Amino acid sequence: MTIQKCLFVFVVSAICLFTATLSAHEIGSNVLVTVSRGDANGDGVLNRDDATLMHDILKGEVDPSVSIRDLDMDKDGHFTERDLLELRTEVNLFGEQRVHQETEFAILGDANDDGFVDLGDVVSLLQAHFQGVRYRAPAEVVDINLDGKFDLRDVIELTEIFFGKQT
Repeated sequence: MTIQKCLFVFVVSAICLFTATLSAHEIGSNVLVTVSRGDANGDGVLNRDDATLMHDILKGEVDPSVSIRDLDMDKDGHFTERDLLELRTEVNLFGEQRVHQETEFAILGDANDDGFVDLGDVVSLLQAHFQGVRYRAPAEVVDINLDGKFDLRDVIELTEIFFGKQT
């Protein structure tokens, strides 16, 4: 078994034993993230391709390659059929258009984008790193050590912060 797999098994085992949830303000801080609402394929243009991809994501046929925030057209915190309907309406009314990027706050370390930094985020980062599973939050949120990229050091740092080894 590789060192990475051993680390994954160890952390997941520890998570099963440790059930406390910490407030995001204790270990996470606000970071600015860029959101491109409706741009499901990340090409910088809102069009029917985005609507088709959003439909496939909702049906569970495709995993999103962008943050859930980018798919949340109505800004209610959830990606639902209402968001798809809003995108289709916008594309039908205005045609193909450039994406308007927005800036908003997110919580550093909140990989599953639920408003808290907790064990779920540690699991999300472990799955993202070791299994290639896509995390829900914008990329800026999972760069825990703020070095400009997501890697094993971010997973280790969030794990250490969560388990009280770092402040």
